[in-house]
Amino acid sequence: MNGVNRVCPRLWAERPVAYAVLGLRRPALNLVTLVAGVLLYAVPCLGGSKTCLTGTDPSVAADAAQIKAVRSLIDAACICSNFDGSPGKAHSDYVKCAATIIKSQVAASPGALRSQCKGAVTKYYVQSTCGMNPAVHAVPCIKTVTKRGKVACAIKSTTKKDGVTPRGQCANGGTFTQAACPLYTTCIDAADTNHDLIIAAPGDTGACAPTRILSAFFGLDNALPATAGVLCPAAVGKDGMPVTFSRRVTLQTPAASAFRITTRSGATHFPLCATLLPAVGSTERNTVLLMGEFGDDPGDPPLTLDIFGSVPLDGGEDAEGLSSPITPLAAGPSLVLAIAYASAELPGSSCPSGPTQQIVQTTWSGGVTAVSGGELADTERLRMHVTLADGDGGTHEVTPFALADVGDHDNYVQLCLDDVATPVSVRVEAGTCVDPRGDLNDATTVAVTRDR
Repeated sequence: MNGVNRVCPRLWAERPVAYAVLGLRRPALNLVTLVAGVLLYAVPCLGGSKTCLTGTDPSVAADAAQIKAVRSLIDAACICSNFDGSPGKAHSDYVKCAATIIKSQVAASPGALRSQCKGAVTKYYVQSTCGMNPAVHAVPCIKTVTKRGKVACAIKSTTKKDGVTPRGQCANGGTFTQAACPLYTTCIDAADTNHDLIIAAPGDTGACAPTRILSAFFGLDNALPATAGVLCPAAVGKDGMPVTFSRRVTLQTPAASAFRITTRSGATHFPLCATLLPAVGSTERNTVLLMGEFGDDPGDPPLTLDIFGSVPLDGGEDAEGLSSPITPLAAGPSLVLAIAYASAELPGSSCPSGPTQQIVQTTWSGGVTAVSGGELADTERLRMHVTLADGDGGTHEVTPFALADVGDHDNYVQLCLDDVATPVSVRVEAGTCVDPRGDLNDATTVAVTRDR
């Protein structure tokens, strides 16, 4: 085994991933399998160091760009929020969805994805929370071995199936520290702090990546209304793309040149305008609205957003260097963020002041209205549900007794609660609301966090 690891450690390590994806049991190690491993897995490494992302083979230089392109295809076809753990939408279904695209890109010619990267990219999706039971609050958990500084990541549940009782799986130990990253769905996005597509020390810090793009939503294609001219006169009739960050954006008008959109053909576009308007409240400011020409659906749709310049964020952070797949035009809106506040923390809220005990502020990937085109009202409210933690370790689900922050043409909606129990998650039924293009939402769920 040691000889195999010295010759080709990456390929040997990726074999269990392949067995997991195919649903096969890994064979026990014996003399025969060791010899077969050396013959089948070591020989390709001896000639040209043909490993993924590292090695001496010249083709390695294209790996990062190829992987990012394949990830964009996967994230467009296998939308994480669509895999909610129900039959046909479990974690294994999500991995199969990703694996199918990976296989097709390896087979494509020329150069869509080198075969040496198949296992590494598959592992990105094996190590994800997508499709896992939402009640267990699974998170990427980054482990750092204190003595050696080794950094690794695994998906671990933080609660039992009751949704409340802690499991302690992502807690510190005597010889290691662990960091839970609830804002991320994959280990690679949570732990790859130096953005080289590999989780390893010394390049990665062992902490959660500080900020991420929660959503880049291709909301309108050549259809921005005349009212958009107030924000960006040249953008009327062009494309609209809300981009939501996990941290709030400092500047009301970030530089449009900082945002680069790449289409399926490889063409690049920069927005005409970028603004936080209309969502500029003190607890909002997570979403930048990009306006301009970003490609065309279905001919050459936008696939990837890169933050190409400085976009200052609260806490002294900056979004420069972040990247995200772009949600396709046909997809409906989804929940991307939910933050709980005591009613006194939002004095300007229109939640009824008497019965309101707390407010859960939800952020959607784009603006939402009722299916009728009007404001969200009781019909929509009754299809929204908040899971609350009981004091005895159980949970119960409630419907907000009122909605607030509606009718202002942004992507924030406040759920007014008359219950003091701790909010755990928000669930909205499929077909509750539509985006500006008229696309219905799929069933969508998001964990509730506290403001930072």
